[in-house]
Amino acid sequence: MTNLEREKLDPDEEGRYLSIIELGNRYLKDTALVVDKPWKVSDEQAIRRFYLSAVKFSNPKLRSNFGSHLLTASIFAGMTSDGLTAPNINPIEFRILGWIHDIGTLIAPGDYFRKDLIGRDMLVQLNIRKEVLEKLPDIPAILGLSSNVINSIKDVTLMQMIVDVADNLGKYNPDGSLFGVNQMIDYANLQPRRYRISSKSLPSVKAGLKALNEGKQEFAVQLLLDEIRYLQNLGINFDLLSDHVFKEVHKSSNKKWLVAFMNAREDYDEEVDRVLGIDRRKINMLLLDLANTCWSTISDEAIAGSLANYFGINVTDFLPVFNKVVRDGMNGKYGDSNEGGVRFLKALWKAANVEFPGYEKSQKLFMKDIYFKPFKEMQSLVRDFGQKEKNICVLSNIVPNLVPLAKTTLKEYFPDIDLSHVYFSCDLGVGKGNDGRAFTEVLKREEISATEVLFIDDKSEYTDEGRAVGIWGITLRGRNMDAFHRLSKNFHKARLID
Repeated sequence: MTNLEREKLDPDEEGRYLSIIELGNRYLKDTALVVDKPWKVSDEQAIRRFYLSAVKFSNPKLRSNFGSHLLTASIFAGMTSDGLTAPNINPIEFRILGWIHDIGTLIAPGDYFRKDLIGRDMLVQLNIRKEVLEKLPDIPAILGLSSNVINSIKDVTLMQMIVDVADNLGKYNPDGSLFGVNQMIDYANLQPRRYRISSKSLPSVKAGLKALNEGKQEFAVQLLLDEIRYLQNLGINFDLLSDHVFKEVHKSSNKKWLVAFMNAREDYDEEVDRVLGIDRRKINMLLLDLANTCWSTISDEAIAGSLANYFGINVTDFLPVFNKVVRDGMNGKYGDSNEGGVRFLKALWKAANVEFPGYEKSQKLFMKDIYFKPFKEMQSLVRDFGQKEKNICVLSNIVPNLVPLAKTTLKEYFPDIDLSHVYFSCDLGVGKGNDGRAFTEVLKREEISATEVLFIDDKSEYTDEGRAVGIWGITLRGRNMDAFHRLSKNFHKARLID
């Protein structure tokens, strides 16, 4: 089950695969990955450039945080090796191992184990030296799916340990902090549930998940803990190391690369369209988010803080329950924009354990700091797109109480948007962040193909979700002149505006 030839790539995967291999052979052919020579900083620079081009051909289901993981795992592996006194350890080599360890995710991000098989095949096709490949974790062996079975830490080399630990600890919690050992264990234990076996699952996916469910999950977690302890005994302080890694990741040069990586996978490229057989110049519908995309507004945290201050309660305690009530309100739990306002406010007051003062007073308190200030740049882009006689729609996660203000603001500042094509999540009964169901519903109602739609949002998790159903998604990062200039450039390059 470790031979990729047993599972042919589908035509779309194959086009992406071959394009990435061609790029890799161009960028990496003179590096120490391929040529037996000393490792240099220029080798890492080459692989960074490779990823900026390769990500353009990646699977649409690839998540935006993939680049962050690669960058972090690379730095984590390099810094871990730098803290060891073992012979033949070169931090530059281990940084590069961190870059290449997960390359198969570019092709099959949702396929557990299969992506590792594809990744190993890609590295062979890129002519990566055998002695380099041997330093990467042997996933089939860990899962017991190859003749070379790993039974304990005694079967793992120090080099493989470093990369495996960097891969697992080089991930992030929802609050933006790096994984600690406990978070890593929780994440690892969720693997069987993160990936689903279906009737369409390929044999390698089924084999990998079957192995996890039959005991290899517990084994893999224990192996990882043993690797961590082994490295700790060699003098690695992972708490201190994580602090150093976090600071390095957030250096301006690394942040600049990460933004370039995320933008590259979204931006229009005529050559990419030609190779993949798509044409984003045929976009017929613009689908927009509202908050922090069409206009600036107050943050949920600020609204929660204002209410907590009025209630006389601790905002830190109130914020999680506030967020839950808001999320439920956006997904239509309390009703639509015509009927859900009172129930939404009652739920907020109940969450704060405060007596409800009636709709009028509670609505006034909820709305008192809320504002919608339109972005002039977005007004201009929407107006120019509208002149092409193409459809403009809205998909907004919003609670019932904000809908009237949203409609008024749209009428006044975005007259090219017909309100009959505006979809509020509380009215749909489902919002963004629900496995693409909100997008699918909009496509159905608009009677349009996903490939004819361009979606713009300020949150990458939502543009990821749109891409997963076939929509071209662009994330408005920063909401500054550079962000709007990038957006305008994409519109012009795809000939969506004159």
